[in-house]
Amino acid sequence: MPNDRPRPPRSGSSSGRNDRSDRRPVRGRDSDDRRPSRDRDSDERRPARPALTAAEQKSREVYARTGGRRTEGSGAPTARPVRKKVEWVDEGAVKKTARKAVQRGVAPRGRSQGENRGENRVPGIPRSDRPLPSDISRDVEKSVGVRQSQSTTERLQKAIDAFEYERYEDAARLLQVLSRQLPGLALVHEMTGLCAYRQAKWRTAVIELEATRVLDPARTTVLPVLADAYRALRRWSKVNQIWTEIKDLSPHPSVLAEGRIVAAGALSDQGKLADAVHLFDSVLNVPKRVQDYHLRQWYMAGDLHDRSGNIVEARRLFARVMQYDAEFVDVADRLSHLGPVR
Repeated sequence: MPNDRPRPPRSGSSSGRNDRSDRRPVRGRDSDDRRPSRDRDSDERRPARPALTAAEQKSREVYARTGGRRTEGSGAPTARPVRKKVEWVDEGAVKKTARKAVQRGVAPRGRSQGENRGENRVPGIPRSDRPLPSDISRDVEKSVGVRQSQSTTERLQKAIDAFEYERYEDAARLLQVLSRQLPGLALVHEMTGLCAYRQAKWRTAVIELEATRVLDPARTTVLPVLADAYRALRRWSKVNQIWTEIKDLSPHPSVLAEGRIVAAGALSDQGKLADAVHLFDSVLNVPKRVQDYHLRQWYMAGDLHDRSGNIVEARRLFARVMQYDAEFVDVADRLSHLGPVR
C-alpha cells in the first residue's frame, strides 16, 4: 500500500534549500526593523525627562544663536580641548654659561617687579603713561587710518606698559595683534623680539630683531640682544659678525659694552677663555664717572679671570665692583669665596 505521506526531499535538491531558507530567519539590513528594538523598549520603560528650568531653556536658546560656551552637563557636546602649540627652544650655550649674573635676560638685582619699572624700558620710548612720540603716532595713523588709530595706539601703549612691568606674555599677546595691524613698524618687531628674548624663545627673538634691523638700521640697541640670541643658538659666526658690526658703528658706550660682554661670553662657551679675557684689556681703567655698564664689564672680566685660574686679578676686579655697588648681582659672595684682596 503506497505511503500517503510526502517523501522528505533529498539533501542537495533545490526544493530542500528553499524550504530551509523559508524556515531560517532572514538577517540583513532590514532585520533590525523585524526584531523588537531594545532601545525602543527601554525608552518606553524609562520615565519621562523633567521639563527644563527657565535657566536651562535660556542657556539653550543662547547656545542656538551664538554657538555658546560648551561645557559638561549643558546638553550640548563638549568642546574638544585646544592643544597649545609647544615651541621647542634650543637653549644651547645658555645652560653652559659661567654665571647667571652675566646673562642679559636676568632681572635687575634684588628688586620687586613694580620697582623694575623704568629699568626695563624700550629704547627711545617714554614711559607708557605719557603719549607716544609724534613720529610713532603718525606711522600708526598711516597704517590703520584715522578711525582706528586711537584704539591701536592705546593697544601699543598697553603693550609697552606690560613690557615695563615684565609681563612678557601679556605684552606678547597684544603685540601679536599689533604685528598684523602694523607690519611695517620697527617698534612692534623690536618689542616682540625683546619679549621673546626675555622668555628664552631664541628663534623668535632672532626673527623679530632681524626684521627690526631691516626696517630701522638706526636701532643699534637691538644688536647686543640679537647677538646674545644667536649665542644661545650656538651660532658663533653670527655672534662674531654682529660684534664686528657693533665695533664699526661706534654706538653709545653702553651698547658697545653689552656687545663686548656677549662676544666674550660666546668665546668662553667655546672654551676660548684667553681670547675672551683679551676683549676687556682696553676697558679695565676706572673712568671719572662709573656707570652700570662699567660694572658689568668688570664683573664679566673678573668671572673670566676666575675661571682661567687668575685668582689675584679676579679678586681685584670683584673688589672694584663691590666698591661702587656692594649689591651688584652676587659680587659679595664671589669675593668672599676668593678671599680678601692682598
